[in-house]
Amino acid sequence: MEIHCLRDCVTARLIWDKCELNVDSGAKCRNFADWASVLLEELQSYSHGLLITTCWAIWKARNRWIFDRDACNPNQSMEYVLKLMKELQKEEHGHVRGGGSSRSNGGASVGVIVRDSKGAVKFAVAWRVQDCWEPAVAEAKAILMGLQAAVEFGLRSLMVESDSLSLITAIKSQDRGGSSLHIVLDDIYDVSGLLNFVSWSFTRREGNKVAHELAHCLPRDTSSRIWFSNFPSCIIPILELDLPMNES
Repeated sequence: MEIHCLRDCVTARLIWDKCELNVDSGAKCRNFADWASVLLEELQSYSHGLLITTCWAIWKARNRWIFDRDACNPNQSMEYVLKLMKELQKEEHGHVRGGGSSRSNGGASVGVIVRDSKGAVKFAVAWRVQDCWEPAVAEAKAILMGLQAAVEFGLRSLMVESDSLSLITAIKSQDRGGSSLHIVLDDIYDVSGLLNFVSWSFTRREGNKVAHELAHCLPRDTSSRIWFSNFPSCIIPILELDLPMNES
């Protein structure tokens, strides 16, 4: 019954035709659970919320027709979906700007800045590790650690920025392989799957000064540190000059 209501009935088809998602890949499924599982597996994580919200809009539109004889307006239904998605993302939206890295004495340190949707710093994190990573791996590790920290502190909608264009390109294309870099990328994909929305953007090196400077601020005898306030003096002068800006 649910599969007919949410996929096959006239109301559902009218609304899906206005949606950017391709939901035909599960056409052979005969129940809603199987159909939803196929789509959730194939769609990028940021589309999961759109899929679920559109199903909700279809259910509401169908009930309006059945009980109130109110004919479906697919354009209006999708406007409702997009407005609801925007509101949900606004409530949880954050920016992760990572990639800051520093090497010394055979080890490496990374820095990550997490801001809210208005650009205010929610927290800053720096880690020191013993491994002497290659630059690309260090950049990827910084993004991974930033994602993990953001998820741990309850953020579910993120815009992630890095000054490594090759890394952003690899993540967007879901690049796979067996190298050390690809092992980190696989972890990034896994953590991203926990998010309702995530976007990946390139920012120029001069726009990522805070994360890089933060990597240098970690005391030598400290493995990691998180700041919610009283940020290190080394980044205070440049915090307002390093606001998120999509350059991809």
